[in-house]
Amino acid sequence: MQMPLEITFTSTRASNAVKALVAQEAAKLDRVCDHIGSCRVAIEKQPRPQRSGNPYRVRIEIHVPPRHTLVAVREPTDSGMHDPLPVVIKGAFHSMRGQLRKLVEKRQGHVKVHAEVGTMVRSEESEGEAGPQASAVRVVDEPVVRRTDDAQAPPPLGWESGEGGEHTEDGEDDR
Repeated sequence: MQMPLEITFTSTRASNAVKALVAQEAAKLDRVCDHIGSCRVAIEKQPRPQRSGNPYRVRIEIHVPPRHTLVAVREPTDSGMHDPLPVVIKGAFHSMRGQLRKLVEKRQGHVKVHAEVGTMVRSEESEGEAGPQASAVRVVDEPVVRRTDDAQAPPPLGWESGEGGEHTEDGEDDR
């Protein structure tokens, strides 16, 4: 592993087994991207009543030059409150590997390109199973193409002409 690794423990004891597991999982990140600047892992056990099981929270933050910071967080949920710490650690690193793969693909130009370039949207960020994701995406402003000649512009990509007629400039069907 080439990247600097920093592990902090809060409200739980540091153990060699947990440190070794974190180092092993961090080495898998290094195989996805070989130029990670730093990796910080915070492991904490949140104080909760005994009925809630083992509420471990694992937060991973990595920096990839020049200006990328990726964060993966695994928090206890109702269905996973009794997950042991190694399972929570592996889940957080799995999420981080997915984010890192997407970043590497984007940098290498392996990202799907959409025909709607120029369309402005507004979205809200929420936490998904694989990390941050856009939700409630709304179109704010569509791109405008102006023609200076009198030729009829082709329909936008994905638009097909209606059945049995064409529209005239005043919007009425020509049937």
